Amino acid sequence: MKRKQLTLVIVSLLVVVLSVSLAWFTTQIIGKGKDVSVTSANLQIVFTDSDGALTETDIEPGWSATKTFTIKNDTKTEYKYNIVIKDLLNTFVTEGYLQYKITSTNGYNMTEFKDIPKSSIATDTILAYSVVIPNGVTQSYTIEFKYTNDESVDQSDDMGKQLSGTLFITE
Repeated sequence: MKRKQLTLVIVSLLVVVLSVSLAWFTTQIIGKGKDVSVTSANLQIVFTDSDGALTETDIEPGWSATKTFTIKNDTKTEYKYNIVIKDLLNTFVTEGYLQYKITSTNGYNMTEFKDIPKSSIATDTILAYSVVIPNGVTQSYTIEFKYTNDESVDQSDDMGKQLSGTLFITE
């Protein structure tokens, strides 16, 4: 009985070895192989004044602040990105007074101030969509934030309110 099992194991191993050997010898490569090169995007954002954090608690009518940053494209193609405030928290109540404007030396430019979207919970908010940066270019940006003073409106509802978030870019 053991002899039959041993014979069966040896025959099975021979069949497997011969099958693999035959497959290896009959394998053919048709055509030429191609070199594949994969590189990741090398897009860099550098904040000039700090780390991009915006945490303001003492905002009153007439207040303003700016954030400056550069975006450098070291890739071989143009790149599209969004300018975003990550985890935006804007608890201000009055409409049309807390605003932002983005200007650049050679990129996206806004002609007028826009309202900063309200957000009672931290939410990622896009400020500029599909901004294009050509390859080999560095774009410099200034985002100006302001709280406009209006003597004809009671702005006391905004006392103790908060504006916070972090500037960054997304693809």
